[in-house]
Amino acid sequence: MAKDPLTMFAGGPSGPQAGGEVTGTPLEPVTEATPQFRDIHIKDVTCKGAETAIFVRGLPEMNIQRIEMENISIQSKAGFVCIEGDNITLRNATLYCDDKTVINAQHRKNFTLDYISYKNADVFIQVGGDRSKNIRILNTDVKKAVNDVALGPEVSKNVIVNK
Repeated sequence: MAKDPLTMFAGGPSGPQAGGEVTGTPLEPVTEATPQFRDIHIKDVTCKGAETAIFVRGLPEMNIQRIEMENISIQSKAGFVCIEGDNITLRNATLYCDDKTVINAQHRKNFTLDYISYKNADVFIQVGGDRSKNIRILNTDVKKAVNDVALGPEVSKNVIVNK
């Protein structure tokens, strides 16, 4: 049993593992020492009993970029947590998590969720962070959740597109 089967962590202060807002993270200057995670493709993953299904955390000054995950099936306590990412796609995924929020996205840009299955939840996606924009939910029954989208007070009302 994997604790966190899909974890990409670039460093920085600890963020929410299964919810909550990341605030006040300063932008540091980008140098040769700044970690860069990008152009990662993950396919055909199955896991039962994980703590967190997927955890992706970049830095404010250097987001984790261009991550594609496809054909993913995970049963876990917490769902998909993604902080400081740009151009991340989750396609054809089953996320059965115990938490009442399936996906927590903080400071996310160009985030695509396509053909996502999940068990009934209170919230399908919770979005926080004033840098969040262009989140696309495609081919997914968000009405299985009591609230399809929960936006933090600093998030633009039109952050979700193509729903």
